[in-house]
Amino acid sequence: MAKRSSRYRILRRDGTRIEVYQTAELLALLQRGELHPLDRWVTSDGQWPLLKIPGVAAYWQSVMTPIMSRDDLPASPSHASLGQQPVLFFQGRVLPPGEPPSYAGDLMERGYLRLLYLLVVGNKTGRLRISRNKEDIDIFFEEGVPFYVASQRTENRLGELVFRLGMLSRQRLSQAIQSAKIQQEALGQILLREGYLSTRQVRFALSLQLKERLLEGFTWREGRYFFFQEQRLGAEIPTQIDVWSVLKEGVMSCFPLERCQSAVFPLFHHRLARSIHPHLMVEDFAFSRAWVDFHAAITNYDSVAEVMEEGLQGQFFSEEEFVRFLYLLWQTDLLLIREPVLGTKTQRQLDEMEAAICSMRSQSRLERLGLRPGASSSEIRRAYLQQARRFHPDQLPPHTHPRMRSQSEVGFALISQAYRDLSKHAS
Repeated sequence: MAKRSSRYRILRRDGTRIEVYQTAELLALLQRGELHPLDRWVTSDGQWPLLKIPGVAAYWQSVMTPIMSRDDLPASPSHASLGQQPVLFFQGRVLPPGEPPSYAGDLMERGYLRLLYLLVVGNKTGRLRISRNKEDIDIFFEEGVPFYVASQRTENRLGELVFRLGMLSRQRLSQAIQSAKIQQEALGQILLREGYLSTRQVRFALSLQLKERLLEGFTWREGRYFFFQEQRLGAEIPTQIDVWSVLKEGVMSCFPLERCQSAVFPLFHHRLARSIHPHLMVEDFAFSRAWVDFHAAITNYDSVAEVMEEGLQGQFFSEEEFVRFLYLLWQTDLLLIREPVLGTKTQRQLDEMEAAICSMRSQSRLERLGLRPGASSSEIRRAYLQQARRFHPDQLPPHTHPRMRSQSEVGFALISQAYRDLSKHAS
């Protein structure tokens, strides 16, 4: 039989090459996460993104549309057309919204990370207000990019920030603040126009202020959010940040660990799968190569618990780091948590455990402990302790599947019964 000729030669991002013979096979590899749309299609004319292959772009769009729109922020019909007037500074402060929000909700239910992510990938323009008690944070977006955050905290106000950075003395800062009050302008405008700081210094300070205030929201445990569609700041703020790096820092360093755990732990025995994202890659979060490679090695068949166990055994990370990493990528649609599943490793261990229990049920008490007739009390105890290390439920990892824990309890009960009976007769 003649050998099939390769229809597609693929160069993966990690440098490895594969050959695919049919478009259907190619789509299956994409669906399982074994290929990425940014991998290259190698032809005699050069290298091209996989999206250039007929059928791949349409498939990608059909797969990603439900992911990106499953809980997007819907505009309220009654207020969707409101919020067209710009918000102006008054004496260096942002005025209240002054109108009903386009949509609102509970911050605990939506989640601060998920909220920011949806506004960024949705290219939203408007004002996001986060409120708790009498404290507010106002985040202004322009086509999905956060560029200014107003906060009531004094420690990250622009004046305190430039003083903390050593850009201005306290005396010079007081002069600039006084000038801003007299002229009823924002402090940043005064610092620039009157030559207190250079454009580069002001941009750096404002960008750092933006980052610190965005990170502040990750520490909030409760609150309400309100989004005012198309409500603009009405002032030009020269800030520039890497929003994905900020989101990563917020989750990995600022977000309460128990919030990540409460979201992730109930799903530990669900299948974990990589997704094909149209706007985002793990590399965009500036993770180390080890984290990127670990993400790429997820098989899409194993449970969250098994993936974590593999990483812990390989000493790639701690449990806390994994939980935060998983939460970040799950909330940004780079990882999907699917249906409950045993996982390949757990299924193999469960099969072995059930086979051992089935065998023990038909064995004598001596055979269960691997002993011969006439064994002494010390030999019986040694054999029991050896078997206990295999079957005792307490030796299982904390996130062991309930079925595995249940079978372990059955096996331990069988060897414990054999030990009690043999010890009684030996004495």
